[in-house]
Amino acid sequence: MAENSVVSSFQPSLTEWFGQFHHPSKTDMQEEDVKKRDRLAALSRIIGLDYDHVWTFSAVEVFSRAPATETFFKEHAKDLCALRLVPKDPALPKLRTRGRTLEASLSWLYEQKIDPALYNVEVVEHNDVAEYSTIFVVRNDGIFGHVVTGLHHQLTQGDVTGGSWTFQVSPEGTYRWSSRDANVETHVKNILASLLVDDREIQESLRRELSAEFSPSGHMLGYFETLLWPGRLIFIDYNRLLHEMLVPVAPVVEETLGTLSGQCGSAGHIVGRARVIAPEAIEQTRMEEGDILVTQNTDVRFLPLMQKASAVLTEKGGILSHAAIVCRELGLPAVVGIRGLLEHVHDGDKLEVDAGRGHVALV
Repeated sequence: MAENSVVSSFQPSLTEWFGQFHHPSKTDMQEEDVKKRDRLAALSRIIGLDYDHVWTFSAVEVFSRAPATETFFKEHAKDLCALRLVPKDPALPKLRTRGRTLEASLSWLYEQKIDPALYNVEVVEHNDVAEYSTIFVVRNDGIFGHVVTGLHHQLTQGDVTGGSWTFQVSPEGTYRWSSRDANVETHVKNILASLLVDDREIQESLRRELSAEFSPSGHMLGYFETLLWPGRLIFIDYNRLLHEMLVPVAPVVEETLGTLSGQCGSAGHIVGRARVIAPEAIEQTRMEEGDILVTQNTDVRFLPLMQKASAVLTEKGGILSHAAIVCRELGLPAVVGIRGLLEHVHDGDKLEVDAGRGHVALV
């Protein structure tokens, strides 16, 4: 199903999340994000990775309806795309819509109140059908990630509606899975094989051009996002900074009677009082220091409450959703993707959270 919408202002990009709480790496992260398709293009040229191709135009030309841009827009008017206003200054916000035709996306674009001289316009190819979407991190101490059936926003925004698998690979190559599925395992192994660079000359080329680094096994280090479109494995992100900020998280491989189980977003153990909060009631919520924040899914409106909380529990989300990453940066224990959370936990309940195991119990 197509997303067919403007990306919610409450679910910004990860770099904008960092900006919300003044993360010391926010400027570096913004610059890394803006240039990610340059890196993907280089990976395509050097080792043959496919990626979602992008056409870049000056916003001045687009807003002035320059003939060269108008010709392209007419030829591709009915194509699905992601349309992005990318700032030349990383301190400015990045605006985007996706899953619409180019024609509909342009209608949205012309409504934006920006200075065109400060932006470029990116038109990114898009498909509203994906068999699998994957986020994963390759580090020297192992690989971990999350796979879902369907579109990628389920991972980044926590809207997991279909199949969901988390995995971890040890430096020795041993896999652990939250649950087993032969097709998913083959898919992940194919992805990781495409990042295995055992030719020294190619490694040196990638080091020179991209400052790439490699694990002892020869896998390229970094944070990656992929889509499996019909007939195409597409890489949509390669970030050289984010993997260093993330702590490896083991998948949930066990359940304990009497507990709610989800995925470890950020490890830690805490006992406290549940404060159940709906997104529409954030401004009316009175939350005390040390309460455990319980909600369907967090977004930027929740940040002041997250900064008061002793732990965060969400019904949606995955180990590399934006909310889970923010909790790790804040040092908050977090369990995400807990099915039935809001059915079983009520405001004021006393909870024991063992986030490292992905377990929550009423006490």
